[in-house]
Amino acid sequence: MGQDKALLRLPDGRTALEAVIAVARQAAARVFLSVDSEEHGACLCKSLPWQPTMITDSAPDAGPLAALAGSLHAATAPAVLVLAVDTPLILPDVLRLHYQEWLEADHAPNGIAAPIINGVVQPLPACYAARLADIADRLLAAGERSLRALLQCPDAHLSRVGEEALRAADPSLRSFVGANTSAEWEALCAQAGEPSLRA
Repeated sequence: MGQDKALLRLPDGRTALEAVIAVARQAAARVFLSVDSEEHGACLCKSLPWQPTMITDSAPDAGPLAALAGSLHAATAPAVLVLAVDTPLILPDVLRLHYQEWLEADHAPNGIAAPIINGVVQPLPACYAARLADIADRLLAAGERSLRALLQCPDAHLSRVGEEALRAADPSLRSFVGANTSAEWEALCAQAGEPSLRA
């Protein structure tokens, strides 16, 4: 991307981080920001109108699974809604849908509620039981770095949020549009309905 994705600006002038945190605050009682270092977190948060609690990665180079493990260990609630900064068009109802699915699953204490898009289970956004922290640690110790390792772990119980339910909450599925390249960011901004703005 050539720049920090969290600080890219949407057509309405907000950064991706601002947009994601605003949605998280509508869907959850507490909001945490997982960062690779305190310095990076301070840089990201200085432009925010509201300061989330920061969780610093204990192993900054260990990938998204390590970031999730740290968040699960820090959780004070039985479950954590996890979303990515590069999906700033996400809607709060989509997050609530995942939490409701997690609550209703018989195995909620050790469960994950994750979406299916085009037939593929996606690791984000999703609702993860806080008790999965130890399982995530075990996977990390075995060399895993991907969230998909946790989705596929037999000790974690996966509930799938189907596309029909997702479209009821977000008909265009814009909540799942992410960006890893400049071209993808331009396309994301076009979906937001206005020409994109640079960071």
